[in-house]
Parts: sequence; structure tokens; C-alpha cells
Amino acid sequence: MKLKILKVTFIFYILTIFISCSPKNNLSHMTDFDVNKYLGKWYEIGRINFTYERNMNNISSEFFFDENKKLQVINRGYNYVQHQWKKVQGKIRDANTHEGVLEVSFFFPFYFDYIILALDEGYKYAMVGTEDLHNLWILSRTTEIPNTIKEQYLTMAKSLGYDTDGMIWTFHNKKKEQS
Repeated sequence: MKLKILKVTFIFYILTIFISCSPKNNLSHMTDFDVNKYLGKWYEIGRINFTYERNMNNISSEFFFDENKKLQVINRGYNYVQHQWKKVQGKIRDANTHEGVLEVSFFFPFYFDYIILALDEGYKYAMVGTEDLHNLWILSRTTEIPNTIKEQYLTMAKSLGYDTDGMIWTFHNKKKEQS
């Protein structure tokens, strides 16, 4: 019995390695990304539906370095069905930080790619996605974004192959997280 469990576990890990190394889309990304300018709070403006954000609004992400100088992120959001705030902390490992390509894990040992596809010069607005084209987020340093930036990002996302027809636009109507 133990041998069967060991074999299944081994096969699972081998499959995980093959899946994570499989060819992906060649999305263009940043060439001069400065992670220090990206630190701080970002508000989600819109997203392609993401399982872990279902029934949520007032979503934000805060990027910071911990005491060991490791990049971390805390995602917060309000689940309007359960009427409660949710929070999760993730670890980020550098995949290619200077190009804006990060790997994020909220559930170790599983990491997903976090590719900064667009970012304004002042680091006020960003569009982030995954290479499999299933996840896309439009972010802002404030709870609003100019319509011109939003339309520019949507056009770019469509040209990269993202299906933006089902974008969910995030409400920000709660002033702060209630403990």
C-alpha cells in the first residue's frame, strides 16, 4: 500500500514538472521593470474570472519585502456573499524580475506565473496576466482608472489572445477591511 502511494506521489510530481515546463505563449513583457517602484498597494479594476476571487469585490494587492528581503504579496477582498473580508499572503520567487515576470505561490509548492504585460511610466496603472491566457488583471494605484487606459489595456489584451468579453469589473465600495 505504501509503495502505491509513493508511486502515485512520484507520478504527480513528475507531471507537475512537465506541466510547468511545457511550452507557453510568448507574451511580450517589460524590459526595464523596477520591482521597487512596483511595491505598495494596487487596486483591482477588472479581471477575467479567477476561481479564488469568485463573489469578491474591493480587491487589492500589496507588494512588499519581508524582513529577509523576500518579495511577498497580500491579497485582500470582500466576499459579498459571505459578508466577510478575505486575506491571503503569497510568496514570490523571481523568475525574471527585470522583465516583470514573477512566480507567485499562495499554496506552496504550487507557483503560477505573474507577467506584467503593461505598465505606465509612473507605475500607476498595470495589466498583469498569465501565459496560459486564462488570468488577466487590470490594476491601478487608486480605485479608478481613466477610461483611455482601460480601453488601451483591453485592446492590448485582445491582441495578445485574452478573451476579455467576460471581464468582471471590480467595485470598491468598502472603506476599509473590518477585523
